Amino acid sequence: MSTSWSRLKSERFAAMTDFERAEYDRAYVVARFAAEVGERVRGAREAAELSQRELARRVGTSQATVIRLEDGAVGAKLRLFNASRLRLGSRSTSSSALRRRSSSCPRD
Repeated sequence: MSTSWSRLKSERFAAMTDFERAEYDRAYVVARFAAEVGERVRGAREAAELSQRELARRVGTSQATVIRLEDGAVGAKLRLFNASRLRLGSRSTSSSALRRRSSSCPRD
């Protein structure tokens, strides 16, 4: 007999303390934000017809860092996103709007 994902999730949530649930919720928000940033960077990079290596060179970082950023790695820094956005000429999301959204996300 298998357990459904929703049932397993409900059981896990019920077993959490208030602190554990708050930490879970915080981590979920941070991960969702990082994934959103990664999707935007990848989309802008591809629209600019740049390789990850070329974007990394223009931003002054490694290709591995660009890969982590595009993959939504939680450790990716907003500074790198802003540098990428400026190098790609993206105007779709202002840095002040991102700062406002990211201020609700706790830091690593």
